[in-house]
Amino acid sequence: MAHVRTQIRNLLIETLKGLPTTGDNVFIDFYAITDKRLPCLAIATGSDSYDRSTLGKPAILDVTTEFKIFGGVKANDNYQDQADQILLEVQKAINDDVTLKQFVRSANITNVDVTLDY
Repeated sequence: MAHVRTQIRNLLIETLKGLPTTGDNVFIDFYAITDKRLPCLAIATGSDSYDRSTLGKPAILDVTTEFKIFGGVKANDNYQDQADQILLEVQKAINDDVTLKQFVRSANITNVDVTLDY
């Protein structure tokens, strides 16, 4: 059985595939992103934080895992509008995904950062 981080990342990939703007261009390997595959999404697993939720034994830990979702678009006149559309679609997909909600206690988007990479 795969680590729970791997299982959640794979579930996120399936949740985000087929969005109107990015289609099936969802990757876990940033090196797979090429100009031909834009617009796209890339998912990376970030840090974990642990909080013990019981005093007894066995200990029960609440684990918070950070997943980073990067949207990639071509630099053109409307790249910001396209990035905003991708964000809207990602937010809706995560909020509406019943399977994801059965697997994790909560899924929250906590930070949005739009940058232009030359």
